[in-house]
Order: sequence, then structure tokens, then C-alpha cells
Amino acid sequence: MSPRSEKFLAAFFALIALGVYGYIFGYADRRIVFLYEHLGFTAYDPITVGRYWMAGLLLSGFLSLLYMLIRVVGRFTLISNHLSGMKILQYAFLPLIPGILLIITLMGEPRLDISIAFSSLLALMVGLVIGFNLADHSMTDFRRLIQHFLASLGLVPFLLLFRALELPGKGFLAMPLAVLISVLSLAGGFLWLYLAFRLHQTNRLSKSLLIQCTLAIAYLGLPMAHFLVATPPGIPYITSSDNFFADHWTLRILTWVLLPLLVFTAAKLTPPKNP
Repeated sequence: MSPRSEKFLAAFFALIALGVYGYIFGYADRRIVFLYEHLGFTAYDPITVGRYWMAGLLLSGFLSLLYMLIRVVGRFTLISNHLSGMKILQYAFLPLIPGILLIITLMGEPRLDISIAFSSLLALMVGLVIGFNLADHSMTDFRRLIQHFLASLGLVPFLLLFRALELPGKGFLAMPLAVLISVLSLAGGFLWLYLAFRLHQTNRLSKSLLIQCTLAIAYLGLPMAHFLVATPPGIPYITSSDNFFADHWTLRILTWVLLPLLVFTAAKLTPPKNP
């Protein structure tokens, strides 16, 4: 596939992303999309701010699915066998970075500050890198990618439930129950991983691919499922980040540090076998 084709696709995805951002931040009713005034939430309320960068993750999930569809169609038509998602994104990010920053800070009411724009842009870019990379993997070895997605399923509850540690501070859970939920999610994820590595001791699982699949399910797939299934008809709102992420940065970082630690520890405890 020529660089010209990759540049064309980069422009295609960039135009879609800029169009979506322009619509939801500049023209759509924010009382619907971001639930302004719902339960008294304002434009700069922490719950609402979380919806801004969740918009980036949500869009990256849908664009990744579109890219995968293009790859699948191209494979049967011999058009996209040699596409590189990372090269496409390198080209696409050139207009996306300034475009999204300008849209969020200059369009719609009220104007939003640059830190909100950067957080939404960063969420979009990280989601696209993960999604496009997995789409490329699906074209090289689809069966092996499915194996990694299945093996990563046991880690998704850990990503979503470990944040229970902060719920007592919000008055939702007693501390002993919150600790129990977090510990069980951690232990359950590790046990699942250990068994997955034991099952694939001959044909070893890729640690980096396992991490990417886990992140894709938890942070791209589930928000898309929420948007498609859980939003009421006529109210296509963007979910808040606290449905998927801890509110406190220390707990978020701890969760993201523990994820690769679980993967590498489980892999270390199950050495490969010769076929």
C-alpha cells in the first residue's frame, strides 16, 4: 500500500474525528450530550469534565472498528493488505492535534479551557493507537488475537473493580467490603492470567498484546456498549469517566501499574515449554 493511500485514509479519519468533535462541542445540545444541568452538574463539574475526555475514548473505539472494517474489506479486495495503522495515525494526528484543541476551546458555550481540550485529545490519541494496532494484528493472525482477547477477559474486572477502594469516601460502601472487592478482583485477575499462561505454555501469549486487549475491552469496548445500549432513545449522552476509571489519580496510576505487573508475574511463574 502506497504512502498516498495511507495519507488518504489519515485525512478520512481526521475529517470524521474533527467533524464529530465540532458537532458535539460546537453545535449539539450539551444538556443532552454532556448532561449539563442534570442533577445540578455544571460545565466544569468533575463529573462533566470526565465526560469530555470520555468522548475521545468513545470516538476512538468507533474509529478503530471502522478501520478494522476497512482492513477486512481490503483484505478480500487486495487493497489494504499492507496498511499500517501507526503510519495512518502519524499523518492523522497532524491536523487532529491543533483542530481538536481549537474546537474545544473556541466553539460552543461555555468555552472550555485548554487542559480539558488536552485531556480529551490525549484520550482520543491513546485509544486510536491501541485500537488501530489491534486492528492490524487482526489481519496478521486473527486466531491468535482472539486468544489474547479471551485471556484478557479475566483482567477486565480488575480494571473496573479495583477502584472500589475509593467508594467508602463517597458513602457507597463500607471499607471492609470495598477492600474485599478490590482484593478479589486482583486475585481473580491473577489466577485467570496464570491459568491462561499455563494453557499456552507452548505457544506463548504476548504480554504486550494481553495488556492492549485488556485496555481495549475495558476502555474502548465497554464505553461503546454503554453508548449503544444503555443510553435512552433520543438522549445519546456520553457516560462519565467514573463508570470506568477511579476518580483519584493515585488510584488510577496504581491500577495501571498493577496491570502489567500482574501480566509479567503470571508469565514469569509459567515458563514456556518446548513443543
